[in-house]
Formats: sequence, structure tokens, C-alpha cells
Amino acid sequence: MTWRGVPIVPSDKMLVERKGRSLPSTNILLMRVGEKKQGVVGLHQAGIPGELSPSLSVRFMGINAKAIASYLMTLYFSAAVLTDDALAVLEGVEVNHYHD
Repeated sequence: MTWRGVPIVPSDKMLVERKGRSLPSTNILLMRVGEKKQGVVGLHQAGIPGELSPSLSVRFMGINAKAIASYLMTLYFSAAVLTDDALAVLEGVEVNHYHD
């Protein structure tokens, strides 16, 4: 889904709520991404124990009685905001309908 060409990525981290008889609404987090645009960039942590690929650690946890192997996979990832105006929040956005 996009809004005027801007990708919209759904997340269960932002609450959609309905107060009384009003339309359902949520908050939308806006990010300008990329180093060239002075936006938000991702940071990887190199050299972690059990590293399979950059910032991805895989650790064997054992085998249970049904011969099922368990692994703990952890992704170490951070974000850096390069300028103050790279992030914004739209509050109280009505989400009762959208167009494909």
C-alpha cells in the first residue's frame, strides 16, 4: 500500500482505537530514509559472537525429546536519525477505508 507514492508499512506497534462512535484512528510515523537525504539510516553491529551474517547471531540451544533442534536467532540493528526533521508523527489519522 502507498499514499501518494509513499510506502505504508503496517505495524502492530501503533494502536488503532475507536473512541465512542468516532471512526477508528491511529498514529502514523513518517521517516525520511537514506544518508543522501539526511534521513534515518540503519546501523549494523559487526563482530558479534556466533555471527552468521552482518549483525545476525545464531546460537544452538539444544535438541528436545522429539529430536527437534532449537536455535536462538538475534538480529542486532540500530537506527540513527541524521537530522531533526527526518522523523514526524501524524496523530489521530482516520483509518476507516483506503483505496488500492
